[in-house]
Amino acid sequence: MTVCIIPARLNSTRFREKVLCQLLGKPMLQHVYEAATRSGFFDEVVFAVDHERTAALVEGFGAPYQMTSVSCESGTDRLIELRDRFDANIFVNWQGDEPLVSSAMIRDLLQSVGDGSDIWTLKTP
Repeated sequence: MTVCIIPARLNSTRFREKVLCQLLGKPMLQHVYEAATRSGFFDEVVFAVDHERTAALVEGFGAPYQMTSVSCESGTDRLIELRDRFDANIFVNWQGDEPLVSSAMIRDLLQSVGDGSDIWTLKTP
């Protein structure tokens, strides 16, 4: 089973409450969720949120979420906190502020499945 976790921390340091912003008439997080579900690579897509305002936002467009600790320092920390709540062997960390990630990028990322890891995150040099 492959699960996509979308970390969405409310109190970002450089762009305050970034996860609540609108992009082209709908929440940025909704763009990310729709791209993740449309990709067809995931058995489950869920947000990892740390605040009720973010939970209410994602609930508003019908997305599932799990609450995580406000003390998590990164999206990966949020994913690790949630990992034991799912019966999955592959976890993809798709950051909530990355609405332009494409299905092709996720396909390329998942090419490395089988290397002994269980968590994957896109990165660029």
